[in-house]
Amino acid sequence: HQDWPLDEALESLEGAEHLAVFSEDITLFEGFVILAAREAHPQAAVRGVVLDPVGTYENIDRLDAFLWVGAGGAWPDLAGVEAELRGDHYALDSLPPVAEVLIEARSSFQEQGRWTASTSDGPRQLVAYRRAPSAPGEGADP
Repeated sequence: HQDWPLDEALESLEGAEHLAVFSEDITLFEGFVILAAREAHPQAAVRGVVLDPVGTYENIDRLDAFLWVGAGGAWPDLAGVEAELRGDHYALDSLPPVAEVLIEARSSFQEQGRWTASTSDGPRQLVAYRRAPSAPGEGADP
């Protein structure tokens, strides 16, 4: 984890109140990122997509920040999220559709920064997102 610019990524999410973390890389384990995020943002509720899929699902609409560690791209894909959940011994049919709601949430977030680190598996990216401000009337409860 020493080669990852984690502090910089977490600084870009200053003021976050509900932060989700998703890591697809064994060199920057989701649990470590969660601990670092809780230390950097003690006021925030921090959840891991893999380590707390039910909590992530239940709070998807509250998320105002998202931190992803992966091989790159605009946003995690469904296959990647499901593979990580299965890799952590979850039966997908016993979970709420956390992977699907995370993928659907993409349009609600804007990228804040992207940092690259070299790993034994090649370059990986650490990407920080904030929930995009909604237009007047959007997102309001009826």
